[in-house]
Amino acid sequence: EIFVFPVLVFLFSHPYIIMAEASKDKNVMEKVLHILHQEVGDFLKKELVEELLRNLGFTDAERSRITRSLPFKGPSISTQDFGAWVFSGPGEVAKSSYNALGAGDYCTIGFREPSAAASRFQLWGDAVAQAPPDLTTAEVFAFGRAHSVAWGPNLGLVAWGLDNVGQSKAPTVPEGEKVTSLVVGTRHSLALLSSGSVLAWGDNKNQQCDVPAGRTFQQIAAGGLTSAGITSDGTLLVWGEDFHGQPDMATFAPGESFKCVSVGKHHFLAVTASGSIKGWGDDSYGQVSQVPKLEPGEIWTKVSAGCFHNVGLSSKGRAFAWGANTDGQCRLPVSTNIRDIAAGAVHSAVLGGEGCVMCCGGNEFGQCSAV
Repeated sequence: EIFVFPVLVFLFSHPYIIMAEASKDKNVMEKVLHILHQEVGDFLKKELVEELLRNLGFTDAERSRITRSLPFKGPSISTQDFGAWVFSGPGEVAKSSYNALGAGDYCTIGFREPSAAASRFQLWGDAVAQAPPDLTTAEVFAFGRAHSVAWGPNLGLVAWGLDNVGQSKAPTVPEGEKVTSLVVGTRHSLALLSSGSVLAWGDNKNQQCDVPAGRTFQQIAAGGLTSAGITSDGTLLVWGEDFHGQPDMATFAPGESFKCVSVGKHHFLAVTASGSIKGWGDDSYGQVSQVPKLEPGEIWTKVSAGCFHNVGLSSKGRAFAWGANTDGQCRLPVSTNIRDIAAGAVHSAVLGGEGCVMCCGGNEFGQCSAV
């Protein structure tokens, strides 16, 4: 801060900037900024340009477009009010190729096909200490804020981290079953088995572990004190915390068929079979109501909810983020040619067409340091 302040004073007193601000024309301001960048070179760092544009009244989208057009060297880092977002420069992102993406509250996970040359996954950020030593043999993972879980045919179902309400005491998987998906909430976990049944353990104060009986599921989700699942016939069920009037277990949008659900801190979103997004719960940042509009013929294929923001993926490989942007988590570094998406508590991650992982948002645990 001691360095940034005098530099900003210098920039705002620069004749070019005074002239641009006086014009009240953003096109003039943008041209002047490019001239100034050429004049002062590397002295004009990206975080300073961000602050300059913010003070000149440019919107988030305009600032993002302009900073991308300037030839900054090295990784792009933009300081935000509550953290920093980071993504690697074009020459660095292709070091490892991934084919799927995941995120915990404060971590990002890139998945590869298993090979002798590389482990199945790469993790950036905080995934809770004291992980099992043979975690690289696992095939399914879920990383939470204070506890995490994993499963593999030889490893079995394991959990580690905070264990104040039994969230790190994983149950035994029935013989003949495989775990196909794992999800974690604040203090509870769910495991989807190959038969469509669900195991649940940990905190059950809000009935978030009371899986509806007699149902088989195709997908599960958890977040905060809430659990959700899509049954084999496409019905959306939600149980746990009563944060907006629903009963302990509720069927949402009866008669509608769903294919994807994701739970945030106090909201949840689901993708219908026809490719639209429906949402319920807390809308204090527009995370439920402000779903971006798609082009004609374009539909939603996936949605991932963070604490107060979401990331969505369309059938055209376009990624969108909306909701809270306090840490820059909605300022996606790349939004086209996307293969997968994931949202953490205050960060977002996208998987590019070439298998590169790029992130934005809070980086206090290194969760946005993927290369």
